[in-house]
Amino acid sequence: MRMVNGFWKKLFLVLFVFMLVSCGGEGESNNQTDGDSPIVLVDDEEILIKDFQARARFIRNQLIGQYLYYSQIGYDDGMATIEQQLGREIVGQNTIRVMIDGVIILREAGIRGIEITDEDIEAIFESFFGYDPETPVSPTGESYTYDKYLENRETFLDYLESEIDVTESDLEAIFRVEAYRIKLMDIIITDIEMGKEMVWARHILVEDEATALEVLVKFGSGEDFETLALEYSIGPSATEGGDLGWFDDATMVSEFSDAAFSLEIDEISEPVQTQFGWHNIQVLGRETKPLTPEAITEAKEAAFYNWLEEQRGKAVISYLVNLADYIPETPALPDDYQEP
Repeated sequence: MRMVNGFWKKLFLVLFVFMLVSCGGEGESNNQTDGDSPIVLVDDEEILIKDFQARARFIRNQLIGQYLYYSQIGYDDGMATIEQQLGREIVGQNTIRVMIDGVIILREAGIRGIEITDEDIEAIFESFFGYDPETPVSPTGESYTYDKYLENRETFLDYLESEIDVTESDLEAIFRVEAYRIKLMDIIITDIEMGKEMVWARHILVEDEATALEVLVKFGSGEDFETLALEYSIGPSATEGGDLGWFDDATMVSEFSDAAFSLEIDEISEPVQTQFGWHNIQVLGRETKPLTPEAITEAKEAAFYNWLEEQRGKAVISYLVNLADYIPETPALPDDYQEP
């Protein structure tokens, strides 16, 4: 279940986190005496210790912002997930992976002659702060002007530098990689299918195979499917005649999906066993439906991530020091949220 939409998530992280986050200590317990030294080589390109630590602190700050928001709305599962993600080793591994990906992105962008402008960087800043020049209004209808955006941006940058030890240059470097990533993804990922095969199906769920076979015989003798669903089905769709609506091949458990997508229209399956029981499935329709813009974006992101994994596997990645010695432990959750 999604608890936070993109706008409020971003706006919360910008406007709320710096008011509540406690940095949880007087500086780092890690070795920071040689921040200008490289921590990792990606082929022949260096990632510096100081840049790694700044990025890790920024990631921790954003995670804490999410955690505090989830605590305000009582989203316990989300809080538990963030607690795991704040684990020191997990932060370190996620941070270095993101930075290795950044090196790969910048290098590939250079090879392909991709260029970005100051306007591209500004667009990333505006998106991060939830400002849309074409619709300068928040979801609640309140005005969100350009001046207010600049005020929020300046306040947040001051907070980052004074409390998190992340400079404006650090943030610009993060956003610069993001601008290149967006352009590179549009060039590399060009074969996304714009439609998805879907079926419209209904089913009758029963506890055992014998009952499913009994239903199948009655349907074959001419009894109405909806009537049989009301009489036999123990599933929540029984009151709707077993109607499940349209779904793609990833929506249902594999046994159910495989059976449904193998049927012709109006055909009813032999009894299918899943973890929920036994099903009689009938397909009522089949067509390729266009993906929503959100689904297209998700598909492109997934394909680009796969491309990055492939490039990561080809790169020679050399750790020059023990990564664990340099993973920041701050910012930390405020004391009120720490376990005793």
